[in-house]
Amino acid sequence: MKKLLIGATLVLGACGLSQDKFEEEFGAKYCEANNACLEAAELEPIDCDADVDGGDDVAEVECEYDAGAAKECLDAIDTAECDELGFLPLPSVCADVCPVAAAE
Repeated sequence: MKKLLIGATLVLGACGLSQDKFEEEFGAKYCEANNACLEAAELEPIDCDADVDGGDDVAEVECEYDAGAAKECLDAIDTAECDELGFLPLPSVCADVCPVAAAE
C-alpha cells in the first residue's frame, strides 16, 4: 500500500500545473507583484479583483502549453524587480509558457 501511495504521488506530481490553473494563478500573482511595484513608486495600485472592460475578449490561440515553463514563470514573478517607472516587467520565461504554434 505504501508503494502505491508513493507511486501515485510521483505520477500526480509529474503532471504539473494545468493551463487553467496557471492562468488563474498567473493573473493574481502578477497583479499583486505589480501593485507592490506601483506602491513602492508611490503610484496608485490597481484593483486586482475588478473586471476590466474587454478583459475576456481575448482571441483563442493555439499553442503548445509548457507546464514546466509555467512553474518557472510563476517563480520568476516572485523574484522579478520593478522597473524605473514603478511597474513589474513580465519575466522572459513567461513567453515560453504558451508559445504560439507555427502556421503550416
